[in-house]
Amino acid sequence: MSSTDIKPEEFDFLVKKALELEAIDAKIIPTYNVFVEKRVVLKCRGCIGYGKKLTCPPHVPTVDEVREILKEYSYAMLVKFRSPAIADEEIAKAPYKTWLDPAEPEETRKKKPQSSGKNILTTARKRLPQCWSSKR
Repeated sequence: MSSTDIKPEEFDFLVKKALELEAIDAKIIPTYNVFVEKRVVLKCRGCIGYGKKLTCPPHVPTVDEVREILKEYSYAMLVKFRSPAIADEEIAKAPYKTWLDPAEPEETRKKKPQSSGKNILTTARKRLPQCWSSKR
């Protein structure tokens, strides 16, 4: 059986298993719907943890390598879990420290108070793709 003969419904057992394992949501999508943007790495470069974990750049595949890997598959499974981890506030804020308004004078940008890690994480969650809506 070739991968073109497989239908996404055939993976429903995986979605069911993920939900049994306390995933908040799980979806099977065609890999052509997975968009890998080069700007994702920019978030990592501003982090004080950059290069310190094997799950972070530069120790993970590049954007182009991920795109090539995805071409070998017909479907991908996205799984959303609630993490029990507590983010270190400085690491949570790090990428946002470099996202300042370049139109502002340098002295104003330096004096801006940094928002808390909690507010930053809330803002980031609001920008998550809509595929994580609670509707299935």
